Amino acid sequence: MKTAVQIAAARPADAKKIGAHKGHVLARKADMPTEERCRQAPVVVVEERDPEGWPIVHARAVDTLTRLVRNGMISPAWAAAGSRFRHDYHAAHYQSLSAVDLTRERGAGGREKVVGTIEDARQRVYEALSQLGGMSAPAGSIVWHVIGGEMSLRDWSLRQVWGSGRTIRQEVATGILIGALGALSGYYANLARVKSRRDATR
Repeated sequence: MKTAVQIAAARPADAKKIGAHKGHVLARKADMPTEERCRQAPVVVVEERDPEGWPIVHARAVDTLTRLVRNGMISPAWAAAGSRFRHDYHAAHYQSLSAVDLTRERGAGGREKVVGTIEDARQRVYEALSQLGGMSAPAGSIVWHVIGGEMSLRDWSLRQVWGSGRTIRQEVATGILIGALGALSGYYANLARVKSRRDATR
């Protein structure tokens, strides 16, 4: 599937009418963000295909990882590490208020595979956070909340009160996140090397 991403202040006039199926327009100007919305934060216009294979165009907000890569503050490999952590975070159902009850025994009610997948994802999240000092450490906290929970850097920084009792500046939070992503990337790279060596000895 080919995906073209245009980083821009997308305006209604920029929307593409790329086709229709059974009388339905697949991309409309009305679906694009307004000029006022585009002035609030960067927006990406994404061209991709729906589950039936038909082309669609939609807009989405640029997330923290995308902004850091675009500004040259982190490498794509570091962004990939953040995306990997976010994937595990969501697979572990930490973002949901109705997470699966993990007190149930595996296999109860035929849910062994589902519960097992969630438990495995939670273990991966725990191990990654352990490499960052845990949830109580700045690096672990920012990865959990900003990358996993998709909280803004500004909101995270306003919740941090250290030492003198003052909240930290957003620039400091950005530095903490960059360092944490670098460490996370190194951790995942080391995991891949260990797995490669283990597979080679089999």
